[in-house]
Parts: sequence; structure tokens; C-alpha cells
Amino acid sequence: VVGDVVTDVVARYRGPLAPGTDTVSVIRTLPGGAGANVACWAARHGCADVRLLGRVGAESAAWHERELTACGVRPRLVVDPQAATGTVICLVDTDAAAERTFLTDSG
Repeated sequence: VVGDVVTDVVARYRGPLAPGTDTVSVIRTLPGGAGANVACWAARHGCADVRLLGRVGAESAAWHERELTACGVRPRLVVDPQAATGTVICLVDTDAAAERTFLTDSG
């Protein structure tokens, strides 16, 4: 697989958002990216020797490599010493049929 590796920050809340103040939510930081997700899916479903070629920033390279390896993927990550790994903030409204809004920084 050739594709993106990103850090997902997922915030699940019960709507509506409360502008100007706190909205109670459950927030998790997870490994993600379309390419990484496809590679992990393939490895978990028995595809042999799944490899992923992707780019990450130095700040999270070791974490992404460990997570991919734990899923059975052989990561081949190009580490960028200056640019950050892409990050997606995903807001999930659990009251509105899991309606999602994404804030994306491609890194």
C-alpha cells in the first residue's frame, strides 16, 4: 500500500456544540490515514506480507511504526525531520447518527 499515515484526534460528543464554553466529550488520539487503515485491514484479513509506504513527521514516527507493526503491517515510513505528521481532528456528534466533521492538517 502507498498512502497516507496521519494522527487522528477523535472527539465524540452529544450535540449541540456549546460555543464559547466547554462541551463534554470523549477524546482519543489514534493512528490513522487511508493508506494505513487499508494496510491494517488487509493484514487483519489474512493478506500475506502487507507493507505500507508512507511519510510521517519525526515527532510521531516511532509511534506510528509500532502501531502498524502491531497490526501485522511492515511499515516503510519516510521520516520528515521538519514537517509534522498529518493530523485530522474528527468531531463526532453521537446524537445526530454519528455525524462527522473533519478538521485536516496534511502535515
